[in-house]
Amino acid sequence: SYRVMVFDACNNSVTNLVAPVVTTISKNIAITNKCPGGTTPLGSSDLTFTLNSNLGTWSPGIIKHNGATVNIPYDIVNSSSTIFTFLDLGPGTYIFESQVSSSSPSNCNTTVFDTVVIAPYQFPTLLNSSLYQCDNNGFRASAAVTGGIGPFQYEITGSVPALPSIVAPLQTSPDFNFNNGTVYSLVRLRALDGCGNASINDISVLPLANVVISTQNR
Repeated sequence: SYRVMVFDACNNSVTNLVAPVVTTISKNIAITNKCPGGTTPLGSSDLTFTLNSNLGTWSPGIIKHNGATVNIPYDIVNSSSTIFTFLDLGPGTYIFESQVSSSSPSNCNTTVFDTVVIAPYQFPTLLNSSLYQCDNNGFRASAAVTGGIGPFQYEITGSVPALPSIVAPLQTSPDFNFNNGTVYSLVRLRALDGCGNASINDISVLPLANVVISTQNR
């Protein structure tokens, strides 16, 4: 707080404590990835920019894309002018400039900048999936997808040996459990992403190792 004293010509004074108003700015950026298409072979994304502040009304825009100067305004804004949506942004690095407009001269036309990277669409892969043989000779297959766009669906399309069959239709869970008395050495998993693109990988069995804990006196 600041103690302010005012004197008049008769040397009379008045004193008051003045507390400065703390500036608050909160930002949140959410990216919704979209599938590739004929005009966007690397995919595109919708970006939602949420701005809240006690300074005034904000107005964000894109001023640079991959280092080149551009002028891309937002496409949609909510009724309270706090949520701004930019549609169909292609992959690349974007610099956002947000300015605040206010009737108060103390805000000095505040400007803030944000850098956002939108990654290109990556086809799904199942390279990190796993198949474990449990100690009761049961099996657990877990599909781990990298890339793609959700929601994902998973299925078992084959195995070694092929019989008895453990082929399973599409499901939303990435985990498969089976125990039919047969020892399998390989399971073929397939994942389908929300764009209709699929990945197939043959998963070998990883036996669960015994864990030994020993103590040492020091």
